[in-house]
Amino acid sequence: MWNSNKEVFKDLAEIFYKMFTTLATMVAVKCTHSGEKFFTQHYTIYSASVYMVMAFFMTWMLQTLLQHPIPNVSFPISLLLLLGSAVSFLALILISLSIAVINLVLWVPVFTFVVIFNKYQPELIKVLSEKIKQIFERYIKTPLQLRGRLPV
Repeated sequence: MWNSNKEVFKDLAEIFYKMFTTLATMVAVKCTHSGEKFFTQHYTIYSASVYMVMAFFMTWMLQTLLQHPIPNVSFPISLLLLLGSAVSFLALILISLSIAVINLVLWVPVFTFVVIFNKYQPELIKVLSEKIKQIFERYIKTPLQLRGRLPV
């Protein structure tokens, strides 16, 4: 039990470290003169890159939590996630308030998933694996020449 806690915390710490260094780099780029100019000229590109980076790290974090059995005590993990969301929110405020607020809203499903997953872990894994299996079976059984066609 203690080894799994240690392993989960070690993996989450690595993810958060990489996320924070990436966010710090994005903030540093935006704070330069040329970065500010790029940000004002290409706001959608810059904000999309921030969203992609945050989505990547949130997905990586959830994948890590799915790989390892979550310990029965989810308070330390929730505290770590709360700290990560607070620090990312504060870093993203330096880029844009709207990006920071949207990112904070995206953390809510992550918290919800961790709490629900901790409570219903065996049933949830079974349901998720069954749904994924059904989706892949549906696409595998469809003949290749019929995949792009509309029904007649």
